[in-house]
Amino acid sequence: MAHQLPKRILQEGAETQIDKINNTCRRTLLKAVKVALKDEYEEVLKDPVFGPLLAIIENNLIYSGKIIHSFMCKQLRVSKLHELWFIFAKRPLRFSMQEFYAVTGLKYKEEPDVDFINWKNDKGFWSNALKTSAKINLYTIRDELLKVCNEWSYVDRVRLVYLSIIQSFLMSKDRKVYIPQEYIRLVMDFEKLRMYPWGLRAYDELIASILRAREDVHTKNSYVLDGFSYAFQIWIMEAIPDIGSMGEVFTFISSTGDFDVIDNTEFLREDEKKDERVGRIVELINAKQDWTHFDWEVESLPAHMDLSDSEQDEPADVAEEPSVVAEEPTDVQTDENEMMDFLKNLTKSARCVDKGTQDSLQEAMGNLSQASHVKGFDPSQHLDGDEPAEFATPLSSFKPADWRPPTLKDVDSLEDRIHDPDYSLVFVPEELWAKLVDWTKTFK
Repeated sequence: MAHQLPKRILQEGAETQIDKINNTCRRTLLKAVKVALKDEYEEVLKDPVFGPLLAIIENNLIYSGKIIHSFMCKQLRVSKLHELWFIFAKRPLRFSMQEFYAVTGLKYKEEPDVDFINWKNDKGFWSNALKTSAKINLYTIRDELLKVCNEWSYVDRVRLVYLSIIQSFLMSKDRKVYIPQEYIRLVMDFEKLRMYPWGLRAYDELIASILRAREDVHTKNSYVLDGFSYAFQIWIMEAIPDIGSMGEVFTFISSTGDFDVIDNTEFLREDEKKDERVGRIVELINAKQDWTHFDWEVESLPAHMDLSDSEQDEPADVAEEPSVVAEEPTDVQTDENEMMDFLKNLTKSARCVDKGTQDSLQEAMGNLSQASHVKGFDPSQHLDGDEPAEFATPLSSFKPADWRPPTLKDVDSLEDRIHDPDYSLVFVPEELWAKLVDWTKTFK
């Protein structure tokens, strides 16, 4: 039966060693834009299309290179042009436009009757940039435009915020890449900007980037991920809602909440290729296949990808928030081990990003797991009532709704420490700290 199915690109448990993923999503640039253009940023935060993207920044969702790389190594090689398949705990998972829409809500249908080409000249900064075909990239925005934009009109500053989101987050590219004239034309009319099929464009960009990076997983110690890779990570956390337990894994995800939806014709692409091996996967899923002891075949590496002779390339331009993900390959034999290894990857990545304290662990576990709710971002995370709860579990979960992972807290104030409910379990008095350090060095 296995030979009728797609093959894994790597053996189960044999994740390659990697130093970092150069994620081109630039959270720090958007934070700088927020500081320099507070009112304009707040205006865009209200936007029904782009506001939810900023919610990721506002809610401090931590980028986990560890999780991303783990899934990069779990891919199946399929012939489909517009969908990817992965293996987790031997279960197949699909990432398609349907799943991308479910976690982003971004428009995926073309608008053939809308003129996205022509624009009205208002004689402002961006009109002049279009007329002169100005070369503007993220370096230009950070080092030049944010320093002089106070002299522009208000609407041109709002356009700067939009372009910053598009180029640094939604359609993210290296900072040296120039902003396409197409994007500048779009921000000249905010209504057209919202009607543009950003979901379709962002998904295609992300898929192309993942496919390019897939070939580097075998031989390089770093690789680049362009596009909205945060959406890929959010999908992973939606597909595997009960991290750390053997709860249900969702092969398909739909924005309607019907997780049995396999092929929604709304997302059908005319140029999609047929792959009977993928069709076989779907047949087995419909037949309630027990994947526990299923053995997926692994493809053979081409001669030029012989890992024993490969040279380690120098990493590309490193993102501001590199996630160190180097780890020795392990021989994972059971579903439980793979699930726990995945949890370990999550916690490790949290410690090496941003502050490097237990606060980072709290933010990663709180904002990435299904125990969290990023307000306004994920359309599948709506609750009854006007306002969603701060923490919600939209998919099946065995955890209580108010469950939060235990953490240590970094608190500097002695008074705050004393009143902390976990004081006796967490904090070490200063006078005993030196003894504790000595004990850790000598205890056997």
